[in-house]
Amino acid sequence: MARQMTVLTVVTVVAMYIGWSEAYSSGDIEAACDTLLPVHGVEPQGGESPFSITLSNTIVSSQGHINVTISGHPFKGVIIRPTAFGFFVAQNGFRTLSCSSTNDTFAHSDNTVKTNPVTFRWNAQDNPIGTYIFNATIVKSKGVFFTNNTATFEIQ
Repeated sequence: MARQMTVLTVVTVVAMYIGWSEAYSSGDIEAACDTLLPVHGVEPQGGESPFSITLSNTIVSSQGHINVTISGHPFKGVIIRPTAFGFFVAQNGFRTLSCSSTNDTFAHSDNTVKTNPVTFRWNAQDNPIGTYIFNATIVKSKGVFFTNNTATFEIQ
């Protein structure tokens, strides 16, 4: 009986580990939609981020688009969402999430190292005139990520 319990415990632990590693190796981060925080079991890094977010345009029409570029260092993951309505276009190594509306959030699709710079497209959709912000969490490694990555733009 004790041997059966030991085998059952080992099988359970292995199954849990496989499920955990599969979820993160595929970049499965829908749980981060609300907070933009990865579930890595550590707090975000303090201080200045080594990453930069630059925009092709800081002023855009309500139906315009912006090319968003992440640079600074190679990274493993990202989740980024603006405060304005719009949608991202998926590309190799990345995907879109539908957190609040269709394709409103852009994220990594795997945990391979992304080299710099990485540029992707966001399309505005019927926004009122105003100032908006792209908010991003960028993951350097499983235990090191930065939440203080922003870029401001205006819709006119």
